Amino acid sequence: MSDEPGEGVTRRADHAHEAESRGVNACLDELGTQGLASISALLAASLALAACSDLDGFKGTFEGQIVGQSDGDAFIRSGFTADTTLRLVFDPSTAATSPGTMTTRTADGAVSFFDSARLLAIPPLEHDLLSAYDFPDGRVRSYIFVSRVRDGAILGSDSIGGRDATVFVSLMKGGAIELRIVVGAGTLFGLFRLEEPEEEDE
Repeated sequence: MSDEPGEGVTRRADHAHEAESRGVNACLDELGTQGLASISALLAASLALAACSDLDGFKGTFEGQIVGQSDGDAFIRSGFTADTTLRLVFDPSTAATSPGTMTTRTADGAVSFFDSARLLAIPPLEHDLLSAYDFPDGRVRSYIFVSRVRDGAILGSDSIGGRDATVFVSLMKGGAIELRIVVGAGTLFGLFRLEEPEEEDE
C-alpha cells in the first residue's frame, strides 16, 4: 500500500533531523570534555579581561572633601570636621591583596584619623554574596575593605587610635570614587567624593 500523502515527506524530515543530531553529537564527542573546558576557560578569561579594562581608569590617586560641610547636611558625618579632605591611592587590579592607602587631613594640612592607612581586603568575603553588593545606579564596582585609625588619634577627649574601620569604596561611572568610612556605631562616619586631581600647568 502506498504512503498517505505527506507521510514520505515527514519521514524524510525525521531522518534528516536524526542525522543532524548524530552529527552534532559526533562533533561534541570529538571535541571532548577537555575541549569544552578550554572554551569555557577562554570565555571566562575574555569576560575578566573586559572587566579589568573597565576598571583601568580607577588606578591612581584620588582626592576630595567630606560630604556634610553645611549645617543642612552635617547630619551625614560624625567625628570628622567639616573641613576634612581625603587622599586615596588605589589600584583595582590588586583589590584582593593590597588595594591601596588613604589619608585624611584638616584644612590646615594636619593629618587627622588616617595617615597612609592601608586598605585591607577581607578574603572570606570573596566567597560570599556580600562581595557583590551595590548601591542603586551609577556604579561600576563596589568594594568593602577594613583599615585602622592611626595610633594616638583623639576624638574629643577619647583616644580612638588603633580602632578598626570599615571602608566602602564605590567606583562611579564617569571616573569618580565614593568612599565611606565607618568606625564603631557612629564614632566616625564620613562620606567622601573623590576625583583625580587636575594636573598643574608648568
